Amino acid sequence: MVCWYRNGRKIIWKDSTDNLYREFPGGFLNISPHGLVGILQSDRTGAEKNEILFWRYLAAHNWNSAIVMLAKLPDAARDRAQARLISELTSSQSKAWLHFRQRGQRLRSLRTPVH
Repeated sequence: MVCWYRNGRKIIWKDSTDNLYREFPGGFLNISPHGLVGILQSDRTGAEKNEILFWRYLAAHNWNSAIVMLAKLPDAARDRAQARLISELTSSQSKAWLHFRQRGQRLRSLRTPVH
């Protein structure tokens, strides 16, 4: 431990090994039950977790993870989830195409000489 004074106040510097073996009280991480870690740590069944995770990934536009979770869904939930995934993918693809087209038109208008 190193001590020194600055503006009349004592400042103490402790080495990082001072608290190495000290036990910390449990529950010091605040995890939301609605986040991914909270869902995975919950006492829900595996099928419930898979379905919730699928919808979370879909809402976040994390397509690859949603596709992986789709394969793990039970048959009853898979049909509705697959239809929604296809809808979301085609919607986002058409939005991307529209954005690309609009950008291309703006670039072409910049290249057109003005007389």
